[in-house]
Amino acid sequence: MTYEIVVPTHNDGLELSRGTAVAICLPQKGEKKTYLLYASGRSGYLEGARIQGVGVKRFFAEQGFAPAAEEDPRAIKLADLMDVRRGLALVEEASRNRAQALQRELAGLRCLYVPFDETQERVEVTVSPPDYCTTTVIDLHAGFNSGAVKVQPEPENGYRTSVTLSSGWLRPISAESTRTPVSTEYGGIVEKAVYFIVNSGLGVLHASCHLELDLKADETSAFPRGLIPIDLPCGDVLEVGIDGVDELLVRYVRAGQVIHERSGLYDVRLGDAIGAIAAALVRVADLDAAPKTKSRKKAA
Repeated sequence: MTYEIVVPTHNDGLELSRGTAVAICLPQKGEKKTYLLYASGRSGYLEGARIQGVGVKRFFAEQGFAPAAEEDPRAIKLADLMDVRRGLALVEEASRNRAQALQRELAGLRCLYVPFDETQERVEVTVSPPDYCTTTVIDLHAGFNSGAVKVQPEPENGYRTSVTLSSGWLRPISAESTRTPVSTEYGGIVEKAVYFIVNSGLGVLHASCHLELDLKADETSAFPRGLIPIDLPCGDVLEVGIDGVDELLVRYVRAGQVIHERSGLYDVRLGDAIGAIAAALVRVADLDAAPKTKSRKKAA
């Protein structure tokens, strides 16, 4: 997806009820949401294909907005915020699909549910037969939703009716070896976000399962505060870790080369961490989908 972002050229922005809009991501064909970057650094959106009776693109053009330059910091930030939104949506959808698949695969089996949170106890559950309905659990506090697997309520499991992929691993008790790491206090929301992405079927954990301080790190180390690599189905690697200034750092590695990286969180919530990590996936997918320029050979 290529973003069409416009910025004000004759003033500081457009005053709206929630603040001053300083960058606008115009809706793609068929879409009815216009995303905005406010001067405060927050983002929002407007619903509808028209504003005050005219098309969105024309409306903002009449307000003095014009296409942003590639190096415009407002456009760069809004594009990154869009990546984060799409990254979160990608993981949410993958978790729903994965939950449906697990519902079919594990139906009737006795399973162990291992929470990501190390303070919570593991419980045994029996997976219910599929009813061909998707169960989604919305976490308003953490800012995302997750696919869930329905289980049979029992006294032993606290009469729970489902387990979410965003909060724990689900594996058959008969499984001989399955990696079900739990988050540490040091790893926090970054570890939990990585586990949710992996649990949704978007990758598998590499050698490391936890963020750990690199005692041998020097000033050239990219992840002195810890690294968790995710092996992607395509053979690429998503490196997720903490850099030297305690910021989230995500690098997309292909054939040993870093082809994209982003850093930082916009909010300290699990949903934002998930989107910030998966943002690298959607950005690289956009790069791969972009038309390639064909080289022209000079005629002999």
